[in-house]
Amino acid sequence: MPLFYSLHCNSPVIDRDGTIDMMFTTCKSVDSEGIGSDCFINIIYNQQLGLCSSSTESEVKNDVRVCRQPNNLCTPDDHFKFDLQDSPDNDVCELDPLYDPLMLLQAFSHFAISSLLPENSSLLVTDTTYDPPIPLSIRLGDANLDGFLDFLVISASGDDRTPYLVYSTPCAPGVVGCNPSDGSGRRGWRVADIGTISLKNVKDARGVTFLDMDEDVSYFSRPFFPDFNWGANALQSRGL
Repeated sequence: MPLFYSLHCNSPVIDRDGTIDMMFTTCKSVDSEGIGSDCFINIIYNQQLGLCSSSTESEVKNDVRVCRQPNNLCTPDDHFKFDLQDSPDNDVCELDPLYDPLMLLQAFSHFAISSLLPENSSLLVTDTTYDPPIPLSIRLGDANLDGFLDFLVISASGDDRTPYLVYSTPCAPGVVGCNPSDGSGRRGWRVADIGTISLKNVKDARGVTFLDMDEDVSYFSRPFFPDFNWGANALQSRGL
């Protein structure tokens, strides 16, 4: 993977397999207004000891732990790793209860943020109204309560700064973040369209985050404006 400009690294569980992954943005450059160019979102999946193929399979063979039962998912694996090589050789064949048994799973995935944002826009990387500028990270939260983390980013186009909500979705042909040749992969991404008018009407956001405002286990996505009058434009997740 080429060395690009990167400021933040998140530690989410992207594929809901119980192990912590890595997710971060990279850009080739960032201009004086905090706007990145040639920006990518990178996901590195945690490579851990796989699950056993059946409830009767032994976890230990020849005094070596070769797999673990689902009830032992939290058993530490001292040999876990994150592999940042962008190569098909980096994929891992393992049992995954959320997908098909024994399939080739991505260990590293990255895609251009431009594939999600409107044409001629890019990612807002820093808030330059502060000195020094404040880095803006991907904001993660399960907006639609499907068990998979979604994310929020801010698109920059001209003088507009607009938040976008992006849903995690199963991989399929044509889905961003999945294999372009056959649609395979762990998770894909799509921009939320329904119920996001309030977000798209925002043109001067400096930051955005998820908050469970009324403690009903659903999220609001709230953009931060220069005058901090962000409450009036909250977007309630159950209305999406």
